[in-house]
Amino acid sequence: MILQQAQPFRDGLETLIRICQERKCYFREEAAGLLKALLIRLVRTARLTDTAGDAMADRLIQYLRKHYRENLTVEQIAAHFNYHAGHINRVMRRSTGTTIHNYLVRCRMEAAKTLLLSTDMTVSQVAEEVGIESEAYFCNSFKKLTGITPKEYVDGVAGEIKGLWDKMDVKYDHFIRT
Repeated sequence: MILQQAQPFRDGLETLIRICQERKCYFREEAAGLLKALLIRLVRTARLTDTAGDAMADRLIQYLRKHYRENLTVEQIAAHFNYHAGHINRVMRRSTGTTIHNYLVRCRMEAAKTLLLSTDMTVSQVAEEVGIESEAYFCNSFKKLTGITPKEYVDGVAGEIKGLWDKMDVKYDHFIRT
């Protein structure tokens, strides 16, 4: 049974290596997504199944994804589900490998990445939009998760796009200013 489960991981790792070697546009994001999926699958395969805990964790994840813009605390989330904060944190950690707070921060940073690239919002506005009141806390959290600041993230992706347009002999400024 273990050998049967190993093949999808082997295939996934080979795909991950190929993506990193080819270094196509947005390869980092694609590789990160694939690695995250592989790790989640590995954790879920390796541990004993806790059906009730998994169902609770799924409800927690759905709630966090829906309400990440709100100013939430673990205690408020626990009260919403009528459980003790320690209990839901243990359920979440057992199912996902992380705490509710850390999962919430990751949800917010994923949403922030999209906003930074798809809008003209300032970093402060993006922070507020994803439920973080302090721009400094937002920047620190963003850098902790991505390894770069929000500005470096925007500049890096914009630079990759400009590089692609240069290869296609298209004027970058024309698209940015229109």
